[in-house]
Parts: sequence; C-alpha cells; structure tokens
Amino acid sequence: MIDDPEIDWLRGQIDAIDHQLLALVRQRLDVVLRVGERKREKGLAVYDPAREARLLESLGREATPPLDAEAITRIFTALVTECRRIESRHVED
Repeated sequence: MIDDPEIDWLRGQIDAIDHQLLALVRQRLDVVLRVGERKREKGLAVYDPAREARLLESLGREATPPLDAEAITRIFTALVTECRRIESRHVED
C-alpha cells in the first residue's frame, strides 16, 4: 500500500468517475433494450453492422490525446458487444 494522500485522493476521483460511467452504461443499456423491443416488434435483426461501423468511426474521429482512435474503437467495441449480447438475450426472453 502506498502512503500518499494525493494518490489516495486521485484514486477516489477515479472511483467516483467509474461509478458515473457505470450509471451511464446502465442508462445506455436501458435505451438499447428499448430499441431491441422495437426491433422485435418489427421483425428486425438485433445486429446492425453498418450502424456499429458508423458509430465506431464517428467516435474514433472525436479521439483526442492521450486517447487515440484505436483506444476509442476498442473501448466502444467492448461496450457495444456486451450491450448487443444483453439485447439478444432480452429479445429472446
């Protein structure tokens, strides 16, 4: 354990941001599930590769240092993949 009050404070900031991110992910997932329900009503597929590609490209263009487009793509690919997995499971229920 590091005995440094500044590091402890900064880690507290990281923890608070992580909790905010978690709330935003939950909010995003709530909307994803609503979209999934609508797709099911219309007989549409859960996965829309063109939309996902546009999203990742758009977000990648917004990357600013120290983030780069590759980091943004990797982060959001993981997020979108997990949301799609949950959406698929939800639509099947």
